[in-house]
Amino acid sequence: MAGLWIGFARGVRDVMEPDRTKRRLPVVRSVIPCSPAHYAGLEPGDLLVLVNGQDARMPNPFRGGEGSEYDVVAERDGKRLTFLLRRERRPEQTLEPVSQAPIGDASEWDCPLRVG
Repeated sequence: MAGLWIGFARGVRDVMEPDRTKRRLPVVRSVIPCSPAHYAGLEPGDLLVLVNGQDARMPNPFRGGEGSEYDVVAERDGKRLTFLLRRERRPEQTLEPVSQAPIGDASEWDCPLRVG
């Protein structure tokens, strides 16, 4: 049986980043096509700033069970964007993660239509 997922991998922003406020912020390293993160619009390279109103640098900001929701504020190309992610059951088969932006719309990947 597959577990739960959001569908992206994150890493830490370079500690040598000149903007001290952005140092060590989590950055999206890859997004799995047709995942909750993909449907929400996250892209590789997005800098995670806040998760549910809390600093994204807190330990494990994406904990929770099936259906848990996360209001995410991310920075892309100097602009702040907001995403709603929901933890879901992971399908038995998934596509390979994509680590270069733009990943493209879910319709470009023949992702299944989502209801709700």
